[in-house]
Order: sequence, then C-alpha cells, then structure tokens
Amino acid sequence: MVNRVGKWARGLRQRFQSYDGSNGNAEATKPLELLERPPPELPYLNGSAGASRTSLTDKLADNASSSGMARSFLFTCLPAEIRRQILMEAFGGRTVHMDLRIGSLMKPMAERAPITFSPNKLPHGGLGAELGSIPLFSEEALLAAVDARILDSEERKKHPLWQWWSCVCHRTMPDPGHVAPLTEDECCKGRSMYCFMYPGTKPGKCLLGCMGWLLTCRQAYAEGIDVLYGTNTIFIGRKKLLDALLPTERPTENDTPRHILPMAHLARLRKLAVVWNWSLGLGVGEYRLNEVRRQQHHENERGRMGRQLARLADPAMFPRLQHITFGFGDTLYQWPAEPDGRIDEIEDVLLRPFGEMVAAFRASGRKVNTVVELPKNVFEPLYANSERTGGIIGEPLSYSIQRFWWAFEKEEDEVETKGEGVGGVGGVGFWVQTGIKSHIRHNPNGNPYILGVASAS
Repeated sequence: MVNRVGKWARGLRQRFQSYDGSNGNAEATKPLELLERPPPELPYLNGSAGASRTSLTDKLADNASSSGMARSFLFTCLPAEIRRQILMEAFGGRTVHMDLRIGSLMKPMAERAPITFSPNKLPHGGLGAELGSIPLFSEEALLAAVDARILDSEERKKHPLWQWWSCVCHRTMPDPGHVAPLTEDECCKGRSMYCFMYPGTKPGKCLLGCMGWLLTCRQAYAEGIDVLYGTNTIFIGRKKLLDALLPTERPTENDTPRHILPMAHLARLRKLAVVWNWSLGLGVGEYRLNEVRRQQHHENERGRMGRQLARLADPAMFPRLQHITFGFGDTLYQWPAEPDGRIDEIEDVLLRPFGEMVAAFRASGRKVNTVVELPKNVFEPLYANSERTGGIIGEPLSYSIQRFWWAFEKEEDEVETKGEGVGGVGGVGFWVQTGIKSHIRHNPNGNPYILGVASAS
C-alpha cells in the first residue's frame, strides 16, 4: 500500500512540473529530450515600453475626464486620500511574492470543476501554487490542482511558457512583531505555517485580488498600481527573475534594452525582499578541486553578486527604495574549514559587497535600511566576533533572531534611521541577523557535508 501511494505521488509531481530546472530550482529527473531542450526565452518587454519611466497609462490618468469611469462619484467626490486608504486596505501594506516560472497553464475559472471539499484543505495561494516539490497536501487538493491545469496537449509541452504568479506572504503570524527568516518561506510551494491564523478563507485570503480594480479604467489603474508597488514589500525568490531584473551585463549602444518589468513600476518600489541562493564554496563534495579553480569560482561569483548589488544601488533602477532585506540559504558556507577560522575572509568576500552597495546608496543621497540574513552556521561566529571586538549589538528581534551592526565606514556623528525595527547606528553599514538553520556540518578533517548524509573523510 505504501509503495502504491509513493508511486502515485511521484507520478503526480511529474505531471505538475516538467521543467522545474528551468525555474532556477534543483534539477529534477527528466527524460533526456527534456534535459537537452533549452528553456524558452524570458517574457521581456520590448525596448520602448520597458524603458519608459512613466507609462502611457500614467500620462492618460492625469486627465480625470479620460474615461466615463473617471467621471464617476468615486473619483469626483471621494477625496484622493480616502481612495488611497481604501486601496491600502484592499491590497496594500503587505508582503507579496512575485514569481515567474515555467509550468502547466491554468484553466479559466469557468472551466474548472467546483471545489467539493473544505477550503481549509487548499494549499496556500490556491491551486496555482507550485505543488510539485512538496506533496504534503490532501488527495482532494492534489487531484483538484491537476484538474485545474492544462496537461494534455503534447504540442504545449514542447513549447512551454513562462507564467507570472503571486500570493500574499503568510510566513509570519498576523502579529506585526513576529519575525521569521526569508529563507524559511514556502508560500510559493503552497505551504504556510501561519496561514490559518489570518482572517478569511482560502484561497481568497492568500491572494491580492487586485486585477479587477486595475482593469476598471486608467484612473483606477494609475492609483492602484502606485499602491501595489509603492506600499507592499515585494518578495523575490526566483533566481531567473532576479537575474532578469538585475542583469550583470549592460547592453551596448547597438543593443535594445530589455526589461522584464516596466521601469515605471520599479521606480515605485520602496521595500524589497530578496532570497539569494548563493554559495561561498563550490558545493559539498567538490572541495577536493584544486585551489586555483576554487579561487576562480569565488572571484566569478563575488563579481557577479557585486554587479547585481551595484545595479540595485543605481538610482535609475530603484530611485525610491527605502528598505531591502537579503536572505541566504542554508548552503551558503561550504568551504573546507570551520567558519570560525575564516571570519576575515567571510567578511571580505560576503559582507563587503553589501557595504559597497550601502555606500553607493548614501553617495546618491538615499538612506536605504539594509538587512542581511545569514544561516546560523555563518551568523553565530560573526556575531561572537562582533561581541569580542566591541561591535554594536542590536536588541533581539525575537527569542531566536539576534543581530549586529556591520560597519563599512564609520562616522563620528550618530545617525538614527529606525524603521520596521531595523535601523542604522552611525556610519555606513547594515544589520546582519539570524537566518535559517543550516544543515551543513564539517567532519573532523574540516570537510563539509550535509546533515543526515554520510560525510566524506
């Protein structure tokens, strides 16, 4: 019986996601023809539309008489600040996942079979969540998710499409004081530990539901899009999407600029959360590679990260950015030595690029609160070193999340920039705080291994 259930679950996962590796996740087992097939090109906007700092909709929305809807009571008699407050209650002031992935297309709502089971059994985010990676849902929910997707067309499988998807983040409790590391989040996979604590029913409470308003008229779109991008914390955890937003190579004069999102939307962003699946080493099992190759890998990855951070600090990209949080996964540190003995090197390779980014923010006249979450096996030695050397230790954000200030440049005067429990305390720097618990350990010879997997000698 157990074998039959396991075989059924594996088959269901394969039906969900045929191109999981193209999404930037771990490569799954696929037929050879799928492995050899290159992923489709990302859905870039054309150069003129993508490069526009002000969209055509924004310009037309300046004229309140541009549509009959704009002359309605809502726009002519209700004050703008009241309208904005209504929109804030509807879909503002949240943490919102922005995801771009390859997968099976969803059927229109009218063509889906009605849900006959309790909505509480639905995954977080509804049937559109990426359920293939974690089959921990009820049989009814899994079958409904399969039925809601278009899976039968062989031609469609040969030509997959990128799809945008989003949901509200329920990684933390509704209590504003509750904090959890970014890399503990599994909302896009349909799992949320605290989703049941939020009012409403699934899947409505997990989704923004703003599209109806945005499509009402130009005026509604202009006001709604400003709330959507300007008041929410945009959470990005997909490597493909992050690389498209922050390309490491600038186009030449003959190249047409390519943008994955309109620049007018990025210009509204004030809060950003980024999960970075980056490694200081070559990966568990590859520590035997010669030192020259290892050093080359470090230099390439550090240069790539530095270039992406430089794009973040570019005033032309995110001119209104006020707060940014970075979260690193538990495989960050994989060097063949305990992190306690390589603190200086970790600070130079990992933390200094963030200090340079913060300095670039300050040089352009912006004060951006920056937080870097590190897995515990990296954070704890750095935290202990900060205590030993008289560094600034911040108040814990919770019983399990500690933090310290990493100063890139020190100043005599004290600068107070408190916001959302995170602030700077003198000079150019940022807060480093506890992230996810790491499963990387080191054997007596100093070689890394994954907890629960036999270590190499």
